[in-house]
Amino acid sequence: MLVLHCWTGLSQHVPIIPADCNKDIILPCSVSDPVRGYRYMVWYRNDTAILKWNRKELTFYNKSSSASLGVRDTLVLLNVQPSDSGYYQCFLAAEIGQKDRQSYVGLTVSVVNLLELSISVRVDQSFITIPCQAKRESDVEYRRITWYKLEVGSGVLTGLVMKDLHTKETILYKFANQSYEVADDYSLIVPETGKRDCGHYRCTLWPPLGHYIQDGDYEFYPLGCSRHHQKSKTIQSEKTKLSLFNVPIILAISVMLIA
Repeated sequence: MLVLHCWTGLSQHVPIIPADCNKDIILPCSVSDPVRGYRYMVWYRNDTAILKWNRKELTFYNKSSSASLGVRDTLVLLNVQPSDSGYYQCFLAAEIGQKDRQSYVGLTVSVVNLLELSISVRVDQSFITIPCQAKRESDVEYRRITWYKLEVGSGVLTGLVMKDLHTKETILYKFANQSYEVADDYSLIVPETGKRDCGHYRCTLWPPLGHYIQDGDYEFYPLGCSRHHQKSKTIQSEKTKLSLFNVPIILAISVMLIA
């Protein structure tokens, strides 16, 4: 017989374990003690029993679940999904004359991003790295880096990938036709290179306010492309400043005063 448990108000006291989608997770049973025995134990998710162990037989209440019992009464979840998020309870039914023990833990499963998916399937594939030629100011912690492909002649920039240098989060632009990555040295990693990848690339380093935005260009024309040479160019752009609807603050104030 299983006991129903009330979950109201648990979020204020329960430790939360974050997890990425498709990862294997082990949830601890903090009240487990090899010295103190118990008659049986049950793992619950919210108010639904997952499995029961009476030291002789392991019973599963959800046949489609990937859950299993681990070392020291831990709950092992394989290939977790967002639907596995919730509050979990480890309940130990005590021997006669002792008190029942129970502990709680929360699980939050986040959806894997597109870049991580592209990395996971990029096994034994060829790739090239394009160095970032932007000049870096010493002692400046840049906020992010953006990689573009430049259309020669028109000067049109097509965004490829942006990386937050503080959080390390990488975001692909909507029209990117590759699973681009940015290495720790700011170089662009291009998988499955072909003729479509030949051309003019630009990296832009975005600093804090008061420092110069730095651009660096690189021409990638290996054998098989219409050109067979590489050259680089470094561009120093204007300092970062506050703007109002893409108009510098100083200019915006001047216009308002004249009006």
